[in-house]
Amino acid sequence: MKATFRLADIDELNKRQWISFLSIPLKIESEIVGILDVFTKDTRHFNNSEKNLFNILANFASLCIQKKHFVKDKKEIYDDREKLQDLTAIMLEMTAASEANELWSLLRKGALKLVGSKPRIWIGRLNHQNGKFESVELNNTSELEFGIGITNKALIEGKTIIANDVLSDEWSKTYHKRWPETRSQISVPILIDKVPIRENLDVKAGSKRIGILNIESSKIDNFPETYQKRLLLLARHTALRLERIEFDKKLVAIREIEREITKAKNYDEIITIVIKGITKILEFTWVNISLINSDRTSIKSDYIFGLPKDKKEEFKKMALHNLDSNDIQANIVRTKQIKVPDNDDPGLDKEIFKKFGHEDIIRVFIPMIEPLNNLVIGTVEAGYKREYRQHIYEQDVQILKGFVEHAVHAIERRKSGLIDRITHELKSPVVGIRSHASFLQRRFSDINLAPSTIAIKFEDILTDCDLLLYQIRQIEYFLGRSYSEKPKFESVIVFRDIVVKTVNQLKPILNEYGLHVKGVRYEFGDAARMAILTDKVMLNQVIYNLLINAIKYAEKDPGQFKILLEASEYKENLMIKFKDWGIGVVEEDANKIFEEGFRSLDAIKKVGGSGLGLSISIAIIQQLGGSLKLVNNSKPTEFHLILPKTFKESPNDSFR
Repeated sequence: MKATFRLADIDELNKRQWISFLSIPLKIESEIVGILDVFTKDTRHFNNSEKNLFNILANFASLCIQKKHFVKDKKEIYDDREKLQDLTAIMLEMTAASEANELWSLLRKGALKLVGSKPRIWIGRLNHQNGKFESVELNNTSELEFGIGITNKALIEGKTIIANDVLSDEWSKTYHKRWPETRSQISVPILIDKVPIRENLDVKAGSKRIGILNIESSKIDNFPETYQKRLLLLARHTALRLERIEFDKKLVAIREIEREITKAKNYDEIITIVIKGITKILEFTWVNISLINSDRTSIKSDYIFGLPKDKKEEFKKMALHNLDSNDIQANIVRTKQIKVPDNDDPGLDKEIFKKFGHEDIIRVFIPMIEPLNNLVIGTVEAGYKREYRQHIYEQDVQILKGFVEHAVHAIERRKSGLIDRITHELKSPVVGIRSHASFLQRRFSDINLAPSTIAIKFEDILTDCDLLLYQIRQIEYFLGRSYSEKPKFESVIVFRDIVVKTVNQLKPILNEYGLHVKGVRYEFGDAARMAILTDKVMLNQVIYNLLINAIKYAEKDPGQFKILLEASEYKENLMIKFKDWGIGVVEEDANKIFEEGFRSLDAIKKVGGSGLGLSISIAIIQQLGGSLKLVNNSKPTEFHLILPKTFKESPNDSFR
């Protein structure tokens, strides 16, 4: 990740791959005559002993400069000594500061000392998302619109501006009145020069706007040129230190986002977390994530941030492009390059460009490349208003690229574990269909078989077919070929229609383990006949997972096999209790059993498995608005499945 540089040539920095740096002022007497910059090729946090060592080297270099080039006579140096000592002291304090508020306070303190005469000082931090200058003082909440007054002129032009008389013809139309007594003003931009930026496919040098130091006086012509030089040096040093502090905060936030991505379960969750990182940490106000279709013939927008809901669908329809077209996204897929296009780039869709106001946005396009096969699966487009930030900064591009790579890696890892998930989840409906078909085959010639029994069996077979289709749709969704399905709520008598039904369909599995269905007992009550609103197909998968675990981890002695199933009312919920007298869960593993892929040593010794059943189950139950808890870990092992009688879906802001 490239850092922000000031004094070195940007092409040289890229060529040498310099990343972190340390800056030490070179001083003759109390005057700063230069800066010693130390660069490294990896991310580095210099400790105090290293800083002290480079301070000694800087002092030695200053002595050498003093012997060869004495740029001022002694009298001038001593006349200006006090102000320069103040400047040096403030800059050293800034070097040690670790909080942004501390730096803003030191900037104000330094400006007061350098200017004197009790001037009026207003320091504004530029909010890059809305273009307002926000006061950095806690007791001053005033704002200034971007583009207004001498203050803005200084920041836009990137240079210090001195208005010797704000009421003169030269300045009266530009001056924005803040204090009625003001007659002269100096505005110093707080910015960083020679920041690496992206333009098209290249990395160049630009500047980064951070804020403004505004000083006003009731006297005409109160700011000589010497003030300008000192304040400019102070403002530049403040900008560098602020950038470093903000970058350190970004690193902490980035690590947290990456951890969230690693834990995410599917496309939607991964992409939602990535968009959160792009908008919250990097402050992009426009994000468009486009994915390639399964036939690899076209690319379309799937996830959008920065448009109202009613405009998203219209945008998606217009933003569908063939991969063999000249569209910029198709080009990014072919070249696998990162690009910040100009407004006149031929790859930009002019109709979309005009309709959605993209001429005001500066954007970067990044390919989503799968690491194993080097295949592009989509693109990430991120941008913000050009008016407030005239560049896409290379540091942000590298952070954004890191987000994208981390997300694609997470998707790749999920895909590599998909076979285990498919195998596990498809067992439930397949076992059910086989069991019901076997029953009907055995009893087909039984003239006493009631039509109602046949109807129930066919209904169960259809339920299992629905579950099988649901699993296939889940696989298609995870592969990015369809949207995630929301639960389909209907009135279901859970105990009768799902619990008892699943026990019956597991009879062949019980026989394989040498167990008997008589070991499964029920405690019927009013709650067993309770109908609730839930998704019958999804809940079927959970019940199957809990029961199959009780069967697989039963004690070796078939005579000890026992499962007890109970239904009861719990507040506004239905609670199903699952108790079994199998090998149980050791105390230290009790908090881990719902983690994806986790299996205890006892479980591994007992039988093979993927460690997915409980993690899948708890994810489904959460979608249904309920909870799944391990209440007792041994003799009996007891799980409580709690489901609301009526589920109300909470509104969820979607990037779709």
